[in-house]
Amino acid sequence: MDDKLITIAQYHDQFEAQILKDNLQAEGIKAVITGENIHGLYPFSGMQNVQIQVFQKDVENAMQILEPGNISPDHQEDTN
Repeated sequence: MDDKLITIAQYHDQFEAQILKDNLQAEGIKAVITGENIHGLYPFSGMQNVQIQVFQKDVENAMQILEPGNISPDHQEDTN
């Protein structure tokens, strides 16, 4: 199934996640950010797990964009 969303990276900073999303979209890869509102719910908990997700068919290309100079992604399937 190519329409399944896969988490390719996790950040503690929404700004960094947005930069990656913009880079992916510039390369024609649709990406979404999840978990961006958790800080509003728990501002002092340190639970700022912002994730970047792409469609399964785009994972390989997205991972190539991540490689040089970026935070190592925690590549895992979304279980929701």
